Amino acid sequence: MALNKFERQLQLMLLLTQNKRFTIEEIAEKLDLSPRSTYRYLDFFKEYGFKVEKNKAGIYRLDKESAYFKEITELIHFTEDEAITLKKVLEGIPNKTTAIKHLLNKLSRLYDLNLMDNIASDEKFAKNQQILYQAVKEGRQCCFKNYISSNSYTTSDRLVEPFAFMAGNTEVRAFEVYTKQNKTYKIARIGEVVILPTNWDFFHFHKKAYTDAFHFTGEELIPAKLRLDTKAVNLLREEIIVHEGELTTDGEDHWIYSTQICDVRGIGRFIMGLSNHIQILENQELKDFVMEEMRKGLASLQSI
Repeated sequence: MALNKFERQLQLMLLLTQNKRFTIEEIAEKLDLSPRSTYRYLDFFKEYGFKVEKNKAGIYRLDKESAYFKEITELIHFTEDEAITLKKVLEGIPNKTTAIKHLLNKLSRLYDLNLMDNIASDEKFAKNQQILYQAVKEGRQCCFKNYISSNSYTTSDRLVEPFAFMAGNTEVRAFEVYTKQNKTYKIARIGEVVILPTNWDFFHFHKKAYTDAFHFTGEELIPAKLRLDTKAVNLLREEIIVHEGELTTDGEDHWIYSTQICDVRGIGRFIMGLSNHIQILENQELKDFVMEEMRKGLASLQSI
Protein backbone atom coordinates (compact mmCIF):
# COMPACT_ATOMS: atom_id res chain seq x y z
CA MET A 1 0.00 0.00 0.00
CA ALA A 2 2.84 2.39 0.96
CA LEU A 3 4.70 1.51 -2.24
CA ASN A 4 1.58 2.22 -4.31
CA LYS A 5 1.23 5.61 -2.63
CA PHE A 6 4.88 6.44 -3.32
CA GLU A 7 4.43 5.47 -6.97
CA ARG A 8 1.45 7.81 -7.24
CA GLN A 9 3.53 10.63 -5.74
CA LEU A 10 6.26 10.05 -8.30
CA GLN A 11 3.72 9.98 -11.13
CA LEU A 12 2.23 13.24 -9.88
CA MET A 13 5.68 14.81 -9.71
CA LEU A 14 6.32 13.78 -13.32
CA LEU A 15 3.05 15.34 -14.47
CA LEU A 16 3.79 18.61 -12.70
CA THR A 17 7.29 18.90 -14.15
CA GLN A 18 6.41 18.14 -17.77
CA ASN A 19 5.98 20.99 -20.21
CA LYS A 20 2.25 20.39 -20.32
CA ARG A 21 -0.49 22.07 -18.35
CA PHE A 22 -3.05 20.14 -16.32
CA THR A 23 -5.98 21.17 -14.14
CA ILE A 24 -6.66 19.32 -10.89
CA GLU A 25 -9.42 17.34 -12.62
CA GLU A 26 -7.08 16.28 -15.45
CA ILE A 27 -4.39 15.24 -12.98
CA ALA A 28 -6.88 13.22 -10.95
CA GLU A 29 -8.12 11.45 -14.09
CA LYS A 30 -4.61 10.60 -15.30
CA LEU A 31 -3.62 9.15 -11.91
CA ASP A 32 -6.99 7.48 -11.29
CA LEU A 33 -7.47 9.52 -8.13
CA SER A 34 -10.24 11.64 -6.70
CA PRO A 35 -9.65 15.42 -6.75
CA ARG A 36 -9.62 15.33 -2.95
CA SER A 37 -6.77 12.78 -2.91
CA THR A 38 -4.89 14.82 -5.51
CA TYR A 39 -5.12 17.92 -3.33
CA ARG A 40 -3.79 15.85 -0.42
CA TYR A 41 -0.73 14.82 -2.46
CA LEU A 42 -0.12 18.44 -3.43
CA ASP A 43 -0.26 19.45 0.24
CA PHE A 44 2.30 16.72 0.95
CA PHE A 45 4.66 18.24 -1.63
CA LYS A 46 4.26 21.68 -0.07
CA GLU A 47 5.05 20.33 3.41
CA TYR A 48 8.33 18.92 2.15
CA GLY A 49 9.57 22.14 0.56
CA PHE A 50 8.26 21.96 -3.01
CA LYS A 51 6.70 25.09 -4.49
CA VAL A 52 3.35 24.15 -6.02
CA GLU A 53 2.00 26.88 -8.27
CA LYS A 54 -1.49 27.41 -9.63
CA ASN A 55 -2.27 30.05 -12.25
CA LYS A 56 -5.55 31.85 -12.92
CA ALA A 57 -6.66 29.15 -15.36
CA GLY A 58 -6.42 26.50 -12.62
CA ILE A 59 -3.22 24.95 -14.05
CA TYR A 60 -0.78 23.35 -11.61
CA ARG A 61 3.00 22.99 -11.88
CA LEU A 62 6.07 22.50 -9.69
CA ASP A 63 8.35 25.52 -9.59
CA LYS A 64 11.91 24.70 -10.61
CA GLU A 65 13.18 26.77 -7.70
CA SER A 66 11.80 24.23 -5.21
CA ALA A 67 14.64 23.23 -2.89
CA TYR A 68 15.00 19.52 -3.73
CA PHE A 69 13.78 19.84 -7.27
CA LYS A 70 16.33 22.53 -8.09
CA GLU A 71 19.19 20.38 -6.84
CA ILE A 72 18.00 17.33 -8.79
CA THR A 73 17.44 19.42 -11.93
CA GLU A 74 20.94 20.86 -11.86
CA LEU A 75 22.40 17.36 -11.62
CA ILE A 76 20.41 15.48 -14.27
CA HIS A 77 18.69 18.04 -16.52
CA PHE A 78 19.94 20.31 -19.26
CA THR A 79 19.13 23.99 -19.38
CA GLU A 80 16.86 25.04 -22.26
CA ASP A 81 19.90 26.46 -24.09
CA GLU A 82 21.79 23.18 -23.65
CA ALA A 83 18.80 21.10 -24.74
CA ILE A 84 18.26 23.19 -27.89
CA THR A 85 21.97 23.00 -28.77
CA LEU A 86 22.00 19.25 -28.25
CA LYS A 87 18.87 18.84 -30.37
CA LYS A 88 20.45 20.79 -33.24
CA VAL A 89 23.62 18.68 -33.07
CA LEU A 90 21.68 15.42 -33.07
CA GLU A 91 19.46 16.53 -35.95
CA GLY A 92 22.59 17.30 -37.97
CA ILE A 93 23.75 13.68 -37.87
CA PRO A 94 22.90 12.15 -41.29
CA ASN A 95 22.40 8.49 -40.31
CA LYS A 96 20.52 8.51 -37.04
CA THR A 97 20.72 5.40 -34.88
CA THR A 98 17.80 4.19 -32.76
CA ALA A 99 19.51 5.64 -29.67
CA ILE A 100 19.74 9.09 -31.29
CA LYS A 101 16.07 8.98 -32.30
CA HIS A 102 15.08 8.01 -28.75
CA LEU A 103 17.19 10.85 -27.35
CA LEU A 104 15.54 13.38 -29.67
CA ASN A 105 12.11 12.12 -28.59
CA LYS A 106 13.11 12.41 -24.94
CA LEU A 107 14.37 15.96 -25.39
CA SER A 108 11.12 16.96 -27.09
CA ARG A 109 9.04 15.46 -24.28
CA LEU A 110 11.07 17.11 -21.53
CA TYR A 111 11.62 20.54 -23.02
CA ASP A 112 8.80 21.03 -25.55
CA LEU A 113 11.36 22.13 -28.14
CA ASN A 114 8.78 22.21 -30.91
CA LEU A 115 7.96 25.71 -29.65
CA MET A 116 11.38 26.88 -30.79
CA ASP A 117 12.77 24.82 -33.65
CA ASN A 118 14.72 27.70 -35.13
CA ILE A 119 17.00 29.70 -32.87
CA ALA A 120 18.19 32.92 -34.46
CA SER A 121 21.87 33.85 -34.54
CA ASP A 122 21.23 37.42 -33.40
CA GLU A 123 22.11 37.52 -29.70
CA LYS A 124 19.35 39.90 -28.57
CA PHE A 125 16.76 38.13 -30.71
CA ALA A 126 17.80 34.71 -29.38
CA LYS A 127 17.76 35.95 -25.78
CA ASN A 128 14.25 37.36 -26.19
CA GLN A 129 13.12 34.07 -27.78
CA GLN A 130 14.47 32.11 -24.84
CA ILE A 131 12.76 34.34 -22.28
CA LEU A 132 9.48 34.20 -24.20
CA TYR A 133 9.75 30.42 -24.38
CA GLN A 134 10.01 30.34 -20.59
CA ALA A 135 7.09 32.76 -20.18
CA VAL A 136 4.81 30.76 -22.49
CA LYS A 137 5.73 27.51 -20.80
CA GLU A 138 5.09 28.85 -17.29
CA GLY A 139 2.07 31.01 -18.14
CA ARG A 140 3.60 34.31 -16.97
CA GLN A 141 2.89 37.91 -17.85
CA CYS A 142 5.70 39.88 -19.50
CA CYS A 143 6.72 43.43 -20.21
CA PHE A 144 7.95 44.09 -23.75
CA LYS A 145 10.41 46.93 -23.21
CA ASN A 146 10.74 49.48 -26.03
CA TYR A 147 8.54 47.63 -28.51
CA ILE A 148 8.62 49.31 -31.94
CA SER A 149 5.14 49.67 -33.42
CA SER A 150 4.81 48.35 -36.97
CA ASN A 151 2.31 51.13 -37.76
CA SER A 152 3.69 54.29 -36.15
CA TYR A 153 7.26 53.12 -35.51
CA THR A 154 7.04 54.67 -32.05
CA THR A 155 8.46 52.76 -29.11
CA SER A 156 6.59 51.90 -25.91
CA ASP A 157 6.41 49.28 -23.18
CA ARG A 158 3.70 46.63 -23.50
CA LEU A 159 2.21 44.56 -20.65
CA VAL A 160 1.26 41.24 -22.27
CA GLU A 161 0.50 37.57 -21.76
CA PRO A 162 2.44 35.67 -24.46
CA PHE A 163 0.95 32.26 -25.25
CA ALA A 164 1.99 31.00 -28.71
CA PHE A 165 4.82 31.27 -31.24
CA MET A 166 4.13 31.93 -34.92
CA ALA A 167 5.87 32.36 -38.29
CA GLY A 168 8.77 30.01 -37.61
CA ASN A 169 9.15 31.40 -34.07
CA THR A 170 9.88 34.93 -35.33
CA GLU A 171 6.56 36.22 -33.95
CA VAL A 172 4.71 35.68 -30.70
CA ARG A 173 0.97 35.79 -30.09
CA ALA A 174 0.06 37.63 -26.89
CA PHE A 175 -2.87 39.21 -25.07
CA GLU A 176 -2.18 42.90 -24.40
CA VAL A 177 -3.51 43.76 -20.96
CA TYR A 178 -4.04 47.51 -21.54
CA THR A 179 -6.07 47.22 -24.77
CA LYS A 180 -7.62 43.83 -23.88
CA GLN A 181 -6.75 42.55 -27.37
CA ASN A 182 -4.87 39.58 -28.78
CA LYS A 183 -2.04 40.77 -30.98
CA THR A 184 0.85 39.29 -32.94
CA TYR A 185 4.24 40.78 -32.07
CA LYS A 186 7.43 40.52 -34.11
CA ILE A 187 10.18 39.41 -31.73
CA ALA A 188 12.76 41.48 -33.65
CA ARG A 189 10.85 44.65 -32.66
CA ILE A 190 11.08 43.91 -28.91
CA GLY A 191 13.88 45.73 -27.10
CA GLU A 192 13.84 43.45 -24.07
CA VAL A 193 11.49 40.82 -22.66
CA VAL A 194 11.05 40.93 -18.88
CA ILE A 195 9.15 38.08 -17.21
CA LEU A 196 6.92 39.33 -14.38
CA PRO A 197 6.03 37.35 -11.24
CA THR A 198 2.34 37.58 -12.21
CA ASN A 199 0.65 34.55 -13.76
CA TRP A 200 -1.81 34.92 -16.64
CA ASP A 201 -4.95 36.82 -15.58
CA PHE A 202 -6.76 36.66 -18.94
CA PHE A 203 -6.25 33.04 -19.95
CA HIS A 204 -9.83 32.63 -21.20
CA PHE A 205 -9.45 35.56 -23.61
CA HIS A 206 -6.40 34.15 -25.37
CA LYS A 207 -7.09 33.45 -29.03
CA LYS A 208 -4.60 31.93 -31.41
CA ALA A 209 -4.18 33.41 -34.86
CA TYR A 210 -4.12 31.40 -38.05
CA THR A 211 -2.39 32.12 -41.35
CA ASP A 212 -4.10 30.77 -44.44
CA ALA A 213 -2.47 29.57 -47.65
CA PHE A 214 -2.83 33.05 -49.15
CA HIS A 215 -0.81 34.67 -46.31
CA PHE A 216 -3.68 36.38 -44.51
CA THR A 217 -3.95 36.09 -40.73
CA GLY A 218 -7.03 35.97 -38.50
CA GLU A 219 -8.48 34.45 -35.34
CA GLU A 220 -11.04 32.37 -37.23
CA LEU A 221 -10.95 30.01 -40.20
CA ILE A 222 -13.83 29.96 -42.67
CA PRO A 223 -14.38 27.35 -45.40
CA ALA A 224 -14.08 28.10 -49.10
CA LYS A 225 -14.54 25.79 -52.07
CA LEU A 226 -13.52 26.39 -55.68
CA ARG A 227 -13.77 24.51 -58.96
CA LEU A 228 -10.65 24.98 -61.09
CA ASP A 229 -9.65 24.03 -64.61
CA THR A 230 -6.16 22.79 -65.62
CA LYS A 231 -4.60 26.24 -65.94
CA ALA A 232 -5.92 27.40 -62.58
CA VAL A 233 -4.92 24.24 -60.73
CA ASN A 234 -1.40 24.39 -62.16
CA LEU A 235 -0.97 27.97 -60.96
CA LEU A 236 -2.45 27.05 -57.59
CA ARG A 237 0.12 24.28 -57.14
CA GLU A 238 2.95 26.57 -58.22
CA GLU A 239 2.05 29.55 -56.03
CA ILE A 240 0.18 28.11 -53.04
CA ILE A 241 0.95 25.34 -50.57
CA VAL A 242 -1.81 22.78 -51.10
CA HIS A 243 -2.25 20.30 -48.26
CA GLU A 244 -3.25 16.67 -48.70
CA GLY A 245 -6.99 16.24 -49.13
CA GLU A 246 -7.65 19.84 -50.17
CA LEU A 247 -7.54 19.08 -53.89
CA THR A 248 -9.71 16.39 -55.51
CA THR A 249 -10.43 15.58 -59.16
CA ASP A 250 -13.76 16.51 -60.73
CA GLY A 251 -13.77 14.89 -64.14
CA GLU A 252 -10.84 14.80 -66.54
CA ASP A 253 -9.81 18.46 -66.55
CA HIS A 254 -11.31 20.02 -63.41
CA TRP A 255 -10.49 19.93 -59.71
CA ILE A 256 -12.27 20.87 -56.48
CA TYR A 257 -10.18 22.93 -54.05
CA SER A 258 -11.55 22.88 -50.48
CA THR A 259 -9.65 25.00 -47.99
CA GLN A 260 -10.03 27.29 -44.98
CA ILE A 261 -9.23 30.98 -45.13
CA CYS A 262 -8.82 33.85 -42.69
CA ASP A 263 -9.74 36.62 -45.10
CA VAL A 264 -11.47 36.70 -48.49
CA ARG A 265 -8.98 39.20 -49.90
CA GLY A 266 -6.09 36.79 -50.40
CA ILE A 267 -7.96 34.01 -52.17
CA GLY A 268 -10.16 36.63 -53.87
CA ARG A 269 -7.19 38.23 -55.61
CA PHE A 270 -6.06 34.82 -56.79
CA ILE A 271 -9.53 34.17 -58.24
CA MET A 272 -9.72 37.54 -59.98
CA GLY A 273 -6.49 36.84 -61.83
CA LEU A 274 -8.09 33.67 -63.23
CA SER A 275 -11.75 34.63 -63.32
CA ASN A 276 -12.46 32.61 -66.48
CA HIS A 277 -10.88 29.49 -65.03
CA ILE A 278 -12.34 29.35 -61.49
CA GLN A 279 -15.86 28.91 -60.14
CA ILE A 280 -16.68 29.71 -56.50
CA LEU A 281 -18.76 26.86 -55.10
CA GLU A 282 -18.89 27.84 -51.44
CA ASN A 283 -18.59 31.05 -49.40
CA GLN A 284 -21.03 33.84 -50.23
CA GLU A 285 -18.80 36.50 -48.67
CA LEU A 286 -16.05 35.49 -51.08
CA LYS A 287 -18.42 35.68 -54.05
CA ASP A 288 -19.61 39.14 -52.98
CA PHE A 289 -16.05 40.36 -52.53
CA VAL A 290 -14.94 39.18 -55.98
CA MET A 291 -18.03 40.64 -57.68
CA GLU A 292 -17.59 44.01 -55.97
CA GLU A 293 -13.86 44.21 -56.75
CA MET A 294 -14.47 43.32 -60.40
CA ARG A 295 -17.26 45.90 -60.57
CA LYS A 296 -14.90 48.56 -59.22
CA GLY A 297 -12.23 47.52 -61.68
CA LEU A 298 -14.61 47.72 -64.62
CA ALA A 299 -15.88 51.14 -63.48
CA SER A 300 -12.31 52.37 -63.22
CA LEU A 301 -11.51 51.22 -66.75
CA GLN A 302 -14.64 52.85 -68.17
CA SER A 303 -13.72 56.17 -66.57
CA ILE A 304 -10.40 56.36 -68.43
